Amino acid sequence: MIYEKHQDNPFQVHISFHKVIEALEEIALSDVDYRSNYAKGLLNEVNKFPELKEGISDVKQLEEHKVLIRYLMSDLFPTALTKNEIKAVAIPFHNILFNFTERFQGILNNAGPDFDMTIRDFDDHEFYVMSCCLILMQYYGVQLDLGKPFFYDIPDAEGILKHYRILYNADFMEILPTEKAIEITQEDIDILIDNYDNLELWMEKFPK
Repeated sequence: MIYEKHQDNPFQVHISFHKVIEALEEIALSDVDYRSNYAKGLLNEVNKFPELKEGISDVKQLEEHKVLIRYLMSDLFPTALTKNEIKAVAIPFHNILFNFTERFQGILNNAGPDFDMTIRDFDDHEFYVMSCCLILMQYYGVQLDLGKPFFYDIPDAEGILKHYRILYNADFMEILPTEKAIEITQEDIDILIDNYDNLELWMEKFPK
């Protein structure tokens, strides 16, 4: 399964590129030959590995398909910006990042091989509650202010700690209920919001 830094988790994480692949399928039908031909060629390679569309649940597969994933994500990670943007594909609040821009990869290289990339002051309690809040926002459409910003603290080549604010783009994220999911009512939402510190309550409403 996908590696989890936090033991308890309301999510079963699967990484699928089906939205990107569907966009490529539309481009393949385009009247613009160079765009269409490129999309068709890439789809021919992608179709050899159905897990890219159906969903990856083993982090090792991300490394196995690293080059193909980079091609798939090329429209979202343009070459012209790779030396300027600090960006990667990430699962919100999880220790799962890949497909780094050159600038981001350079920052991590300078930090050294022993660097542990974790969100600042983000313990198991906060991880679980923030993950549940993500479900409330994305699946139930609840407007929530998550409060404090999130940061990565990453040392540079000189050992000086640099601070990077984390911003997530959820355009390609989908949240679907599992067989364990409990339907949340407005009353539940009101109680949860007033009981941030009650981890047992959050875990009751959002079983792991």
